[in-house]
Amino acid sequence: MDTLLPLAEPGHEAPLRRTDAFSYACKGCGGCCRNKRIAVTPYEVWRLSRACGIDTGEVLARHVEPDAPYLRVDEAGECVFLREGRCSVHRDRPLVCRLYPLGRQREENGDETFWRLEPRPGSPGVYGTDTTVADYLAQQDVDELLNVVDRYQALYYHLFELLRQLAPTDVPPAAHASFAEDQDARPTDGASRAAAPGAAVFHEWFDVDRLVGAFCERTGRPLPTAPRDWLDAHIDAIDAWLDAQGLGRGGLT
Repeated sequence: MDTLLPLAEPGHEAPLRRTDAFSYACKGCGGCCRNKRIAVTPYEVWRLSRACGIDTGEVLARHVEPDAPYLRVDEAGECVFLREGRCSVHRDRPLVCRLYPLGRQREENGDETFWRLEPRPGSPGVYGTDTTVADYLAQQDVDELLNVVDRYQALYYHLFELLRQLAPTDVPPAAHASFAEDQDARPTDGASRAAAPGAAVFHEWFDVDRLVGAFCERTGRPLPTAPRDWLDAHIDAIDAWLDAQGLGRGGLT
């Protein structure tokens, strides 16, 4: 089962820049919704919760793997949000779904490159050079989610490395893999794995409604209303948790 990540190592093709020629015509086969493991950020979990009319805790319990930030798949390998061959949350689909069939690499200095992912055998999607990478990204409305994943990137590298130092056996390796490149063994039968040690910590960080609600109640901060305010409050809540334990971002060695 292939894993689609917001940020990952490129393949062997020459990297693409935003100004390079690229186009892709999707034919709606649903191949990218099958036998893929779709990584999500906490903000994307929040967006999915609003699309589904449930809170983030319920999204995590019903639709996200128990020990890593990937959408669940059914026994046939289909994404839990695939309905009659179509995405039921298309307007709020995760970044990796929007980027497909492109992958993205962003360096610490901000340098950004893209590369073409291998299509599934028999895919009717058509690659071309009619537009540019930038045009394709604009068509998929990715700018907000690209900014989100870049903001989480620095924070989550810190968090998972911190957990490795404090209690290495309690860190779910798959959770760290969603923001890095250490791809461990993955299930191929679509079955959910038993929760690994540390899964409760992972779910606590990704349960945006619960974490932000508690943070706002404790600090007297108004509960957010706008989507971007929820993102800011979630990151602030995690930073506050680190600071309260003397383990702020500047304290990790």
